[in-house]
Amino acid sequence: MVKNLIVGIDPGTTVGIAILDLKRDILDISSSKNFSVDNIVEHLLKFGTPVIIATDVSNVHQTVEKVSSSFQCKTFAPATPLSIREKNEITKEYSVSNAHERDALASALKAYDHYRTKFENIDARLEDLGAKNLSSAVKTLVLRDFTVKNALNTLTKKEEPKEKKIVKKEIQKKVETPEKISLERIKEYNKELLEKIKLMEKENEMLKRKNKKILNEIDIETRRSEIIQQKKRVINSLKEEIKSKKEKILELQQIIRDLKGIRTLELSEEAHTVKVLDYFTKEEIRSLDTKFKIKKGDIIYIKDPSGGGGSTAELLVEKQIKALIVGDPRRMSHNAKQVFENEDIPVLNLNTKIVENFGIVDKEEFRDAYSEWKTKAKIKAAEKKEKWLNKLLKEYKKERIKKLK
Repeated sequence: MVKNLIVGIDPGTTVGIAILDLKRDILDISSSKNFSVDNIVEHLLKFGTPVIIATDVSNVHQTVEKVSSSFQCKTFAPATPLSIREKNEITKEYSVSNAHERDALASALKAYDHYRTKFENIDARLEDLGAKNLSSAVKTLVLRDFTVKNALNTLTKKEEPKEKKIVKKEIQKKVETPEKISLERIKEYNKELLEKIKLMEKENEMLKRKNKKILNEIDIETRRSEIIQQKKRVINSLKEEIKSKKEKILELQQIIRDLKGIRTLELSEEAHTVKVLDYFTKEEIRSLDTKFKIKKGDIIYIKDPSGGGGSTAELLVEKQIKALIVGDPRRMSHNAKQVFENEDIPVLNLNTKIVENFGIVDKEEFRDAYSEWKTKAKIKAAEKKEKWLNKLLKEYKKERIKKLK
């Protein structure tokens, strides 16, 4: 028996296809490059007849519309495009090879879930009537705007009852016609659909030939106009590229000026140069390193020291910087401070003049603050070591007393 299908399609250079039956079972997930509408139709017919063609965006792509039109079936498109997070959530229990297959599968599953309540109501009603074997066929007709009653009448060739009042058992008896009759009706229906598809394919080929003939009859002036338009597009594209390169040149020239300024200040005997971070983040550190190369012994000024943690601090530690200057050390996280302290890198609060991407700090002020921090760090380290030794001694005494007892 030919299966009725729910198909998700992700169109593009690489086409993703996912095929479900009306029980939500997956029959096929695949993807292929340069798949035409005819190729898609041919592939789907290997598995059955689509009754819903689904997509993951609200604006239906031309390819999806053509496939849906070929089978004269419903097209499902969500009210708003499915986000990547939503598609990952929908398909997380299934295995897909690429993003195209994921998007196609998400479309098909979303379409099924959209009609799930309607399908469940149909199954419940058919179970009451003892006609569960007609589930797929009835769902297909209901999707074509049949009522369940009309669908059953169509599939079972039900005659109009003579009496107005009919007992439920009599309805059930009418529906419980031999399975062979129902199967034959479904086969006939699907055969009609396949014939319509073949007819449409022939019409499509005829239209293609006609279109080709029309294109061949386009006069020289029209062709020349197309060539001119194409050249205009190329020129506009080149203009945009030139504009982009000019902007890049200006950016590089500014960097060169900044580097020259840094070098001038480095030669000064009165001030240290500092390289400036606007924010204490990994992205800012990498950007500064790309532009000006953070070197061993550099002094780094951070405008806003909040945000970064221990792992951010470790990026600067790896560069073997000499010291950090921050506007307000209290805004730096405890974890970041601990990393710098463990690596003997001072975090100072000094008056710093900022010029573009670098700054300057008085050498004498820096030397005094640096020495003071180092002295305090040594005292703190000695106190910490003494505290540790005292603790160790106490533990040793306790052990000795225990042994003597």
